[in-house]
Amino acid sequence: MLHKAFVILEALSTKKVTTINDISQMTHIPRSTVHRILQALSEEGVVTFQQQKGYVLTPKLISLGLNGITQKEVLDFAIPVMKDISERTKETVSINVICGHERVCIYRVEGDSPITRNIKIGDRGPLFRGSVGKVIGAGLSPAERDTILEKCISLGEIKESEVPGILRELQKVKEQGFAMSSGERIKNSASIAVPVKDIAGFTQAALSISTIAERMNEENQKKYLELLLSATSYIGMAQEKLL
Repeated sequence: MLHKAFVILEALSTKKVTTINDISQMTHIPRSTVHRILQALSEEGVVTFQQQKGYVLTPKLISLGLNGITQKEVLDFAIPVMKDISERTKETVSINVICGHERVCIYRVEGDSPITRNIKIGDRGPLFRGSVGKVIGAGLSPAERDTILEKCISLGEIKESEVPGILRELQKVKEQGFAMSSGERIKNSASIAVPVKDIAGFTQAALSISTIAERMNEENQKKYLELLLSATSYIGMAQEKLL
């Protein structure tokens, strides 16, 4: 089945086929099998169906191919801007990536507040919780998200009754482009996070500012969000120059 999936992807890459019938004729794979594979690829975000064009490839394959190449470069570009943000705000700045059904901190610049020093480089945290977990969770494909949700439920980390609320929150984060959290994981703390996207537009990390709750007023929220968005814009442009 995996071989057939690659055959179908290769056929779609020619841009000469877009319908199930076309793909079946070109690949000599039965229509029913083509349909099942396309459904699975759609759930993973690798292909998508467009009303006027039919089935087309998404940039996710490019993203997957570049992921191993660019992760080190992302950190190389992120560290200087993280240090700059922390120096200007005196807050803790972190960058996290997904690891299995969790997220892991791969770099952190400590701020002045002791309350935000509970998590260190290498520490893991839950997805779908806190600003960082929500940003990473919102960037998952539906299939990836559902698989991780099922895993978290089986481990007792999430109750099944919480899932509808989680899905609504992830959709909100995806639409607005950032997430905020106050006292959700650490009492009297607050954070704001934004996605770090690769050149294909897929979330590869989450960049965040953490502070004490009383400092996360409306003025600072706006200031911190602008700093984070500026940082991710710089990281994205820097990655593009490598290609």
